[in-house]
Amino acid sequence: MRLICSTSFLPMDTPRTALAKVAWAGFETVELAIADFQAPLPTAGDLQDDLEDERLALAGISTPALDAGSEAASLNSAAAIGRLCAWSAEAGGGVLRMAAPPAEQSQGEWVRCLLRLLSALAERKPTSAVRICLEPRPGTLLPTLAAVWEMLTELDHPALGYALDLSPAEAAGVTPETVADWPSLPEMTTLSLEASSDWTETRLVAWIAALRGTGYEGGVTLTHPGGDPWELEARAMEARQWLETLLTAETM
Repeated sequence: MRLICSTSFLPMDTPRTALAKVAWAGFETVELAIADFQAPLPTAGDLQDDLEDERLALAGISTPALDAGSEAASLNSAAAIGRLCAWSAEAGGGVLRMAAPPAEQSQGEWVRCLLRLLSALAERKPTSAVRICLEPRPGTLLPTLAAVWEMLTELDHPALGYALDLSPAEAAGVTPETVADWPSLPEMTTLSLEASSDWTETRLVAWIAALRGTGYEGGVTLTHPGGDPWELEARAMEARQWLETLLTAETM
């Protein structure tokens, strides 16, 4: 199971610098976390060159949620996400990780805009192969795994999947013992080290073994742990070493 480092670890850095630090930490695959639609970005060609220089594969990107506060806002954010998908796909990334909008926004407007975005992505290359992974997050329109599963069943769209965030899943009482009974498997799995002190090696190994036992082929993406941004790259390296030891000793 491959390990992926999200550049959410490195909020102070440009994409070029973040890629260099992810490579320094020993990762081979990276997710680019786009925190702001207005942030300056390199061209797709320059990004691809930077990835090749650092010998990194691009798993995909994470972006802010679609804005469902109004029709105009949702259209503007969908256009921005579409451009980011094209940018990422041209550089080799085909997966977008995204949470739902805040719970007070309109679910109907969000679903309509999400479907329009999916339709637009499917109409052109290279975005026709992009998959969007909805990530459950407290305080949003999809606060739980159950809410995500219900949404995916209702929409039944081939380009939609979901990201399993292990920390809140564990906190909500979702267990690896129930994975085989889930309606579908995640497209990707994320782990925030913010809660790492509560994790035991046995618990994490149980999750990984349960996912692999059902045929899960995605990776584990390490996401922003909080804390001093100047120390995050060192924490990423420590996390990689810890997880690689677990994977090698217990699940490989």
